[in-house]
Amino acid sequence: MNSVGERIKPVSIETEMRRSYIKYAMSVIVGRALPDVRDGLKPVQRRILFAIQGLGLSSKSQHKKSARIVGEVLGKYHPHGETAVYDALVRMAQDFTMRYPLIDGQGNFGSIDGDSPAAIRYTETRLTKLAEEMLVELEKNPVEWMTNFDDSLQEPVVLPAKFPNLLVNGASGIAVGMSCSIPPHNMKEVISALIRLIDHPNSKIEDLLEFIKGPDFPTGGIVYEATSLLQTYKQGRGSIKLLGHIDEEVAKGDRKRLVITEIPFQINKSKIVEEIANLIKEGEIEGISSVRDESSREGIRVTIELKSGSVPETVKGQLYKLTQLHTTFSYINLVLVEGKPQILDLKQMLQAFIDHRIKVIERRVTHDLQQAQTRLKVLEGYIIALNNIDKLISIFRNSTDPKEASANLKELNLDEQQSTAILEMKLHQLTRLEVNKIQKESQEKGSEIVTLQEVLRERPKLLSLLKEELVKIAKQYGDPRRTEIRAESINFDVEPVIQDERVLVLLSNEGYVKRVASKSFQLTERDTPGIASIDLKEQDKVLRAISAHTLQTILFITSQGKAYALKAHEIPEGTRSSRGTPIINLIQLGEDEKIVEILPVNDFSSTEYLTLVTRKGIVKRTPLDAYSNIRSTGIITGQLDEPDNLAKAFITSGKGQIAITTLDGLTVRFEESDISVMGRTAKGVVGIRLEEGSEVAGACFLPHTRKGLTILTVGKRGYGKRTLIDSFRLQKRGGSGVVGFNVNNKSGNLVGVLPLTEGSDILLVSERGQALRLDSNSIALQNRTTSGKRLVELADEDRIASITEIPPGTENHRAEK
Repeated sequence: MNSVGERIKPVSIETEMRRSYIKYAMSVIVGRALPDVRDGLKPVQRRILFAIQGLGLSSKSQHKKSARIVGEVLGKYHPHGETAVYDALVRMAQDFTMRYPLIDGQGNFGSIDGDSPAAIRYTETRLTKLAEEMLVELEKNPVEWMTNFDDSLQEPVVLPAKFPNLLVNGASGIAVGMSCSIPPHNMKEVISALIRLIDHPNSKIEDLLEFIKGPDFPTGGIVYEATSLLQTYKQGRGSIKLLGHIDEEVAKGDRKRLVITEIPFQINKSKIVEEIANLIKEGEIEGISSVRDESSREGIRVTIELKSGSVPETVKGQLYKLTQLHTTFSYINLVLVEGKPQILDLKQMLQAFIDHRIKVIERRVTHDLQQAQTRLKVLEGYIIALNNIDKLISIFRNSTDPKEASANLKELNLDEQQSTAILEMKLHQLTRLEVNKIQKESQEKGSEIVTLQEVLRERPKLLSLLKEELVKIAKQYGDPRRTEIRAESINFDVEPVIQDERVLVLLSNEGYVKRVASKSFQLTERDTPGIASIDLKEQDKVLRAISAHTLQTILFITSQGKAYALKAHEIPEGTRSSRGTPIINLIQLGEDEKIVEILPVNDFSSTEYLTLVTRKGIVKRTPLDAYSNIRSTGIITGQLDEPDNLAKAFITSGKGQIAITTLDGLTVRFEESDISVMGRTAKGVVGIRLEEGSEVAGACFLPHTRKGLTILTVGKRGYGKRTLIDSFRLQKRGGSGVVGFNVNNKSGNLVGVLPLTEGSDILLVSERGQALRLDSNSIALQNRTTSGKRLVELADEDRIASITEIPPGTENHRAEK
């Protein structure tokens, strides 16, 4: 008892738990959870590949039961559970998990819908051709070896790995207190970066990212905010933002549908479909009539049918915002470096693979050199023996046994290895033909030895060999990128999926609104009838047509002095001749409330102003940021005294001039600064003094920065002209104006006034929906007292309703023309 007592040492349980837990943690980290930086494999994956090769299951052999593979791994190399091995085997066979699968599986290996793989007894397995490149030339001892768990067998510490598996296939694992999460990349891109680093060892990560554009997931998708990837690759950790890919199709009857063709990496497709269905049921996504999963072996296809009048871009934005079609991939480049966990940046990862391959090639070449030197020595012994054939025969005749013959061969200055080889020679090798073969092989071996020695001695030749092998791998296994990389930031207020393009927004008097691409209206000659732009109901007329961008906000100002807001892309797109959508379906108008003016706004800046001009000549300007929070029920823009109404609304900079025109052709021009800045609810001040019975036809902003500015004036009957702005005398606010357009029976009352940009186009839209697009340069430049020339041919009862400018450089219609 005393001797036992002497061996017992008191230890704090806290100390022992800490020590034991650290041992356990390191065992998990090194032995199970983290990949090695050199071959990108965790121990279980490495053992699976090695065991399959040991069974002779190459890419050209028959598949064998997975149970046999798992049993081989468990019995020889990996003393853990069957489930752990089979799960790892399954993942290496899934083409939606591995960018370049290493296992060729036959049977049910699970699905992107989250279906479990079939039982181990039902699936079959063999190596892929690419996996063979991980195990190539193991017989040449290119890597270090270790004993297995019971010291009965040898297994490789790391695989030779001819390609950078860690980057191209990625890795994931959860250890104790740490985790690894590396996305897959494109084979060609990674190898191009490796070659760049081999040729230019001082390359920065910025240089390497010229070749590696970003992750390349097996499920495709879209990586956005790619500019943040530089910091992620530098730090070895960060987040990568991912979107699924949604296409737009046209179904029967011109109805739109959305089709999901790619989903974010590691996201369950069936759960996305379930999410969408629940959102439709709960009313959180509007505009969808049904969702169907039509996926097949050809690829993912989830079809989303849209309701009539739904805006595809808006639904896309809702899908991205509310479902897992938008997700974040956590990037943690934690790997084992010489058996220790370490976070590496991109360059360190690539350099670690290069260093590994250099050691592999050196060991392989050393092995080949030793084999070649041994063979050359044997060949030299053959040549000595053949040159002394008579002596050789005499030695054999006078020797009682092989041992004595071997000893007697020393007379020919042959060592033991050469003597043994000669004793094992066959008689046919003494023929003249065989002698020539031996001499030729000896010369070839000599040349081979010189080449191998040069590779070991001269680093440039070793690196050249490494690059040749990498180029061959890229050529044989490389494929096009699947994941799209976008540099821009996305905020999911629908804009991310919308192309910013020039559109026209048309509004009718009865409240039908639509948007069409401005390129739908091609340039035509002056004094022609124009083409249909909208399908109007009887008695309905065009109220306004404006030019905007899809990402601009459109302000709708009503007869009750309120403003509502919609993004241009939220207005349903129509064909050139379609009627459009009732505005009451898009905004919550009050009873007897009608839209009287629309205008586009880029952003609600405090340095710009919303300027309003009424039919009675009252003008006011309010900072745009006062309208930045427009509720669904609208926001007050001002107070109008009956029977006054809004004539024109436009954006001003605070550093220009205002022009206001009347129906009878008078125009007043004054400095914007003459108008005091007012609040939203203010009534305004007099902008122009009107003659009895007259009213304002239109108004516009004239920036000081546009030299040689001209303004367009158009009459109701389609006559118009351009006039130099300097022709209009600068007055004070509240003046009566000067003649700017000769109103007569031929021209009709004035429609409005518009400043023109050099090279812009003009769209004239009549009350009955006829539209004509003209090059502004084709409109005559005339003095202010004329009526101009006829711009468009109108029917007797038709009149011009709206004029709008399409600025230059927004589309390629001129080239098309």
